[in-house]
Amino acid sequence: MSYWNYLPDNKDRQNVTEGHTVIRFRMRKPNLHLGKLNLHLSKLNLHLREPNLHLSKLNLHLSKPDAP
Repeated sequence: MSYWNYLPDNKDRQNVTEGHTVIRFRMRKPNLHLGKLNLHLSKLNLHLREPNLHLSKLNLHLSKPDAP
């Protein structure tokens, strides 16, 4: 595994083994959870397009009184 390359000595490898693998597995789950959150936020962005279109109609409506 590639992450052993960052540890210089066998002593350090033995000391870090338990905590390092736990950290690796703990960091995988939030990344997968953030992927679901990103998909959920992309749906929110699509949902926010409708108010933006509605505001553009409002801007056109407000520009009419300015015309001479």
